[in-house]
Amino acid sequence: MTASPREVAEQSPPRRARTGRHRAVAKYLALLLLGLALAACDPVRQSNPPVLAPSASRDGAQTIPRLAADLPAAASQAQLFTGAEMAPDGAVGRFYFYRTQDPMLIAVQPDLIVNGRKVGVSRAGEIFYRDAKPGRYKIFTTSDPDIPILVNLLAGQIRYIRTAPQLRFLGMRIGPQLIDPGLATKEIKNLHVASQE
Repeated sequence: MTASPREVAEQSPPRRARTGRHRAVAKYLALLLLGLALAACDPVRQSNPPVLAPSASRDGAQTIPRLAADLPAAASQAQLFTGAEMAPDGAVGRFYFYRTQDPMLIAVQPDLIVNGRKVGVSRAGEIFYRDAKPGRYKIFTTSDPDIPILVNLLAGQIRYIRTAPQLRFLGMRIGPQLIDPGLATKEIKNLHVASQE
């Protein structure tokens, strides 16, 4: 016995549901691509990169440091990182912020935020540094502001912060990670020094 077209249509509602899911996925991907395009065209640029400094609370106790004065940090974008400027002044420590040449989410270039202030932009294949006074620092990117890392910095200490794609609940984000010096020194070879913004 042959089924009528109406009976066939009534027996296959999952096909309609799949079509709805495909539309939802297509809309999500379109919005994701639009977001990537907007992130790549970020017009906000900073003329001088800030330097980190501690602050004190009302009772005189040291709190999470805030950004303070401006100091030069890096040379031109075309220059390859050599490591010649590895040692910070003894009174301060140094953060190296870098991102490897990973092609995943290459168009996403979030700002790096330290204690509420922008210190640079995370771009694939680039590295830059900021000197900072000893203290505790809260670091996150504008791509993943809900999951910061807290890093303690001592005088004369070098800390390596890599920004990399990380899988989160609603998709991929570029987030910071504190990296072991042994691994970081291997990863930063041949990265380009980020231009000052």
